[in-house]
Formats: sequence, C-alpha cells, structure tokens
Amino acid sequence: EAQRVMQQVFDRPTPFTLRSLFIRPATKTRLSSMVYVKDDPFNGVASAARMLGHEYEGGTRTHKRLEGALMRAGLISSGEFVVPGAAARLDRYGNMSRGQVQQILSQLNAAHDPAAWASKSKRSRRNVRKAGAMFWSRGGALPRGAWQRNGRHVRPLLIVIRAPHYRQRMNLEQIVERVQASAFPQHFE
Repeated sequence: EAQRVMQQVFDRPTPFTLRSLFIRPATKTRLSSMVYVKDDPFNGVASAARMLGHEYEGGTRTHKRLEGALMRAGLISSGEFVVPGAAARLDRYGNMSRGQVQQILSQLNAAHDPAAWASKSKRSRRNVRKAGAMFWSRGGALPRGAWQRNGRHVRPLLIVIRAPHYRQRMNLEQIVERVQASAFPQHFE
C-alpha cells in the first residue's frame, strides 16, 4: 500500500525509492510487525532513511554527493543546495544524468580527485567542445551556479539555492495503521 501511495505522491519515483521500505513480520514469539524505512547504507549509497526522511517527516533534506563535492571545492556553503537549470539533462526519473554531473565536476575541478578525469588528449578536448565550456558564476550578471557556454549562448546547468524546507508528503504511520485496521480482523479470524 505504501508503494502505491509513493507512486501517487512522488513525481516519477526511482526503484530505489520504491524499495526503500521493509517489513519486520510478526512471529509466534514476537506478536507485532513493523514497517521501516531502510536505514543501512547500501553499496556506498546513503541509506533510504537519510535520503528520504524529509519526505516522511518534513524539514530539510540532506546534501547529495554533487553538493558535497561542490562544498569541498568551496563553491557552495553547508547551508546551500543546487537545483538543475534549463541546460541540465534529466533522466527518466527527473534526476540529472550522471554523465553530465561528471562533466560538470570535471570541468569545475570539483571532483573528489580533480586529476582523475583530467586529460589533455585530443578526445577530451573534443568532448569539452561538444559539451560546451562549463564555468561557475559567483553571482552578479549571472546567478550563482554552474553554467554552460556554447558559442554565444550561455545556459544554466545548476543554480544555487538556500536550504529548501519540505513539508511532510507521506504519513507512513497513518498508512500502516489504516491497512492494519482493515486487514487485521480478517487475518485474525
């Protein structure tokens, strides 16, 4: 039921989001069951509870890896976040494409290891020309963020915003209680 509600409430939820819940079933010795948001990190990715907690509780979200890299590079502060601009390529879930994030970090020298993708090869120079030069605006004529220049055209890739405050979008406890109230009597019988 919670997954069905997620698909209604969230805009194009990823499979990670839809699989973020688990159930601890009741047993003969423990006569209660629980629905949890997964709170263990998986494969170097932050836990679902950390990444999605603001959707269930409200408040501010945690920083994404991209924002962490921009903070380490000194481009944004801990109270700032970034949102995709008009030139950002989005995947089918509405998130920035990982390839473009790598391009931005590489061209801004903001990656965890700035030399990891550095290359003076002909292919690298061609790819930079094809993708367009990317630069960081510190404000003024252009709002703060990452921008892409193709010839005379300049388009935003990332725009810096203050910490967003989210309202509760899904009351997991209420959903569980509603399902329990309707299904328990039949299962008990």
